[in-house]
Amino acid sequence: MPDYIHSLSTRLYYLLIAISFLAILMIGMSIALGSRHTSWYQKYLVMNILYVALLFFFPRKTKQILTRLAEWVSIQDENFYPRKLIFGAILFVLITFQTKIFWGFWFSGIAGWTYENKHSQIREAVELPEASRAIPSDSFLYKSIKDENILFFQKSGYITGNAMFLHYSNGEIWPTNFELSGLVFPQYVFNLESLQEKTYQRSFLEIFSKNLALRKNGRAFLLPLEITYPVHTPYMQIDYTRTPDANLLGRISWWEIVVYADHEENTIKIVDAKELISIEK
Repeated sequence: MPDYIHSLSTRLYYLLIAISFLAILMIGMSIALGSRHTSWYQKYLVMNILYVALLFFFPRKTKQILTRLAEWVSIQDENFYPRKLIFGAILFVLITFQTKIFWGFWFSGIAGWTYENKHSQIREAVELPEASRAIPSDSFLYKSIKDENILFFQKSGYITGNAMFLHYSNGEIWPTNFELSGLVFPQYVFNLESLQEKTYQRSFLEIFSKNLALRKNGRAFLLPLEITYPVHTPYMQIDYTRTPDANLLGRISWWEIVVYADHEENTIKIVDAKELISIEK
């Protein structure tokens, strides 16, 4: 066996061990720092420990496989460079998968972001204020409701949630949400507590107004919406191209709404609504 083949296979062997140890270290730090995805990290930690154990207990078999790979990569013919490119790409993916490194343009994903521990928000009964009343079906509040979502319900019940609206000086009212802020987790910046301060209110209105003007023209920052990268936020993207001119925006209201979803009738009715805050220009 040529020396360079042996050297390459040996380096690959120790690289695999180093990658796994780095993954174990990063997972251990995530658990120690109190990650909310501890159950997932524990499973991934066990996987990497088993992976290292296999490398240590079966070094000869592992090195035989790596030697054949090194020989394949080192074949001197017209496909030499394509093979090296394929080998490098596979190695890059392996390192990214094992360590969860974020390279700035691509990474393996947010580990453990699942909804396995989430519970249904549908309640069989709620305590409504004495002054609560049924909201007329023609109320602007219904613009925040997507009736087709009732198809995904498995039972009837009450759900409480928030809704936001754009109020224009010409009388039009359009639904909106925090997606228009362009922030990943906007609720940590703009919430009911922070929005009591004038400074936050001005920033909130300025961000929403500027982004609203861009969206009305079918743009997001510098690019058209058709080709721009979507905002990394859990809020639904809304079509604002038919809204009035952004200069006509008078205020933004934030509401708490209680709805009753009737699974049998496939209907959603607003049974109570309370305006939490109104921010005027």
